[in-house]
Amino acid sequence: ATHGKTGSPTIAFATSFGSHMVLQREPYVATIWGTATDMPTSTVVKVDLFTTSGRKTPVLSINATVNDTSKEWVATFPCPMVGSTTVTYFITASVRSFPASTIQLEDVLFGDVYVASGQSNMAFLLKNAFNGSVLVQDANNYPNIRLFTSKKIASTVPLSQQPEVEEKWSVGSNYSVLMHSNTEDDNWLYMSAVAWLFARTVHRAVGIPIGILNTNWGGTPIEFWMSADALNACPHPPPSSVGDSQAPTQGWNGMIVPLLRTSVRGVIWYQGENNAGQKNGAELYKCRFPAMIADWRLKFASFKYFGFV
Repeated sequence: ATHGKTGSPTIAFATSFGSHMVLQREPYVATIWGTATDMPTSTVVKVDLFTTSGRKTPVLSINATVNDTSKEWVATFPCPMVGSTTVTYFITASVRSFPASTIQLEDVLFGDVYVASGQSNMAFLLKNAFNGSVLVQDANNYPNIRLFTSKKIASTVPLSQQPEVEEKWSVGSNYSVLMHSNTEDDNWLYMSAVAWLFARTVHRAVGIPIGILNTNWGGTPIEFWMSADALNACPHPPPSSVGDSQAPTQGWNGMIVPLLRTSVRGVIWYQGENNAGQKNGAELYKCRFPAMIADWRLKFASFKYFGFV
């Protein structure tokens, strides 16, 4: 994203959006959002969608009003877009304040977007899988699979976006699926073997772009990923602390809430071992997992969580 010149109003896409991303296709509608600072009251952000081959005339134009309190704007596409591996788009967001400010996203595809979350079995790196070196090189054959990895952030309060992310949206390749660090402990982040193989399987089956939002943390219990609402839906209170960085709701606040405004097709989940050692762990999980699923479904589908509607 390119910001306005020094001294101009500052407009930005949220950190969970970026060039090379996949936006959700039909039958769902896609959403773009971001921030706008130093703007007059009720500033309007104009969001335009262009095909890469038709840069003069937008396919869609949407006006989004900046929330005067949060300084955020949300643009929901008025109609669903067809997923295609051959049609690419770029998106601009602009304000007409003087001086004007414009930002853009390039090489955007429409397809199906999935959240991949859980603990270490989801975090397990593709290169460490069976025939991992072959799978890593094979990733070069799937440029229409696009990948994003969030930071490991535990927060005591909900974050509308992460201040920075681990891996910005990237085209599937041997580089984008590798760990870019020599440290291989619980900092596994690029790229989940389960998430990549899921994406590759779905892409082969349906022939459309696939986007993966990779957000996981090894050793975490389910309570870490649950909102207070979900926890309250079960009769037994969660443990008061599971370690400084893995207390209940802190993963929800720091790693899931920042993704809630992203339109997604579904979620894949690999977690459970860290609840097995709890007293009555299986019985508690029997309530907590369905409660978490219901809560995520509700909140991914509604901007009410952010006070926009």
